[in-house]
Amino acid sequence: MFIGRTREMETLQRLSATPGFQFLVLYGRRRVGKTTLLSEFCRGQNALFFVADEFDEKTSLDRFSRQLFAWAGLADLTQPFASWDTAFEFLAKRTERERVVLVLDEYPYLAEAYPRISSLLQNLIDHRFGSGQLFLILCGSSVGFMEREVLGEKSPLFGRRTAQIQLQPLSFAESRLFFPEWTAEDQLGAYGILGGIPQYLRQFDPDRTIADNVRERLLEKTAYLYEEPKNLLRQELRQPALYHSILTAVAGGASKIGEIAHKIGEPSDKAAKYVGTLVELRILKRELPIGVPASSRKTVYQLEDAFFSFWYRFVFPSTSALAQGMGGAIWSSRVEPCLNDYLGPVFEEVCRETMWRWNQSGRWPFVFDRMGRWWGNDVLLRREAEIDIVATDGRKALVGECRWRNEPVGRADVEALLDRGRLLHFEDYYYVFFAKRGFRAGAKAVAAHSEGRLTLVSFADM
Repeated sequence: MFIGRTREMETLQRLSATPGFQFLVLYGRRRVGKTTLLSEFCRGQNALFFVADEFDEKTSLDRFSRQLFAWAGLADLTQPFASWDTAFEFLAKRTERERVVLVLDEYPYLAEAYPRISSLLQNLIDHRFGSGQLFLILCGSSVGFMEREVLGEKSPLFGRRTAQIQLQPLSFAESRLFFPEWTAEDQLGAYGILGGIPQYLRQFDPDRTIADNVRERLLEKTAYLYEEPKNLLRQELRQPALYHSILTAVAGGASKIGEIAHKIGEPSDKAAKYVGTLVELRILKRELPIGVPASSRKTVYQLEDAFFSFWYRFVFPSTSALAQGMGGAIWSSRVEPCLNDYLGPVFEEVCRETMWRWNQSGRWPFVFDRMGRWWGNDVLLRREAEIDIVATDGRKALVGECRWRNEPVGRADVEALLDRGRLLHFEDYYYVFFAKRGFRAGAKAVAAHSEGRLTLVSFADM
């Protein structure tokens, strides 16, 4: 069953229905569902879908030739094209009046085998494809390569695309559709464990409990997910052991470059380069308090990928026991007792997702265009303070708190939130409190007398 990706599919269909040459660049991290999306789109289309691999130029051209002949109904031809130029010239003639979708999946592999490919495509777009009906799609998992070598100003293909999509992980609202019979809390648990990566979400059985799935699909050493983070690092990086050490350090609480460098025993400038690569892969994220300049020393790094976060917190530290078949014991003693606490930051992310979604539908007192966290010094109380959500248009601010606890929120909690505005510097303030278990009467009374400045949102409302 194909789930989600409504906007992306609408974009693909709109481009396909638009006469003339179209050129889409689709990219995103591995496992995010690029090939599945394109395969679903290509059903019913006159499409040639070529998946590149780590072959040399000749082998790549031979494979492409065979696939091109089969698509054209010339499967009996055995002699491959002599060059990429002649192969694409053949395609150009076929697409002068006929709409054809050409997908070059894993394009970075093709560019590595044949470095001239981007220049060749640029020339063809300018002189052959541009006047025809080809719908060209370049797809790649190497985010940095696609942004630099395809979309970047120095790329031969710069300015030729008609659209681009950076495919993101599924939202919580989309990912919960994988488990329609589960409770909302278990759906959030699955999202917190697996993130929005479709290939990971498909590993869990919706007919089993979340506990059974974690034990059997993640804590069992023969399971697909058991060593997935390590396997992904091996696929993407030349020094996977070093990057594994960085992620272990970040999962253990190191959040600044100096701390990470100390943990892995490398100079700060070298550590920063490696950390930048993990940010590029969307495994780590770089974060600053909202409103603070990008050059600030307050920059921190955190695990962005939920599955990596869960794996480095619970699976990797337990590998010795798991290798002995103790998945059930690890779930009972280490995972289940800490799962509610682990899901706190996940709930914050879902709250931000809800904030953006309701922002689009006009549910808030004003339309904001920026959102993030804030942390810093509370001068009045002489201690560090944090704010889970600050959404702003530059003048007004919507200040929020997220509480993933098993008891309702009371009056004192919401009054403390109303005091947070003094830590910021905006002209006007509104407040929102998100809570797992809803709110007590005292909290509701404060909201009722706030003249619309305080919104209370329970998890059930989301």
